[in-house]
Amino acid sequence: MNWRAGNRSCLPNPTGARGSVHAPTSFCGLHSGAVYRALHRLEANGYVTSSWDTSGSGPARRLCTLTPSGYEHLAEWVDVMGEIASSLGSLVKASRRALSGSKAAALA
Repeated sequence: MNWRAGNRSCLPNPTGARGSVHAPTSFCGLHSGAVYRALHRLEANGYVTSSWDTSGSGPARRLCTLTPSGYEHLAEWVDVMGEIASSLGSLVKASRRALSGSKAAALA
């Protein structure tokens, strides 16, 4: 999975390529400390493996790889988030209908 750091995108590489990637220094506006704490928890639960990449110039960078159970966990998480997104979409639509009815009543 290839995470694009340094922009506003929180999405993995849309090609779905699997492999090791460098841990981002920021992700979706989160500070690097929060990102690394989350990565450490994922590693402790067996969802991610990591190592240090010292091959390039500059400071060492953390290299992260999803494990097979990590991919399963991610698939479950995506399903749950899809259900939440659907529920929130329904709530937004209902709220807009209620607000448009309130506007019409207020103008009458």
